[in-house]
Amino acid sequence: MYLLLPGFRYDLLIPINAYFLDVEQERESLERDRRHQEQEINSLRAQLAKSATVTADLEQIRQDLKKSENQRDQLSDHIQVG
Repeated sequence: MYLLLPGFRYDLLIPINAYFLDVEQERESLERDRRHQEQEINSLRAQLAKSATVTADLEQIRQDLKKSENQRDQLSDHIQVG
């Protein structure tokens, strides 16, 4: 025996199993999105680390080049004096 409420739109009710299925599908979708975002973050971290390494290498090359230029200038001055 069921209690029927007058004026209630029973046609708008969704089956409880369908609701839980939708919730489960949404949870799975959110989990997939989360895993995808974690993978993207890890990829971006790796790219950033590589970029930082390249930047450090370029800075070292710049410093070495500056030292080399200074040594060349000193040698040139020494040759002119001698």
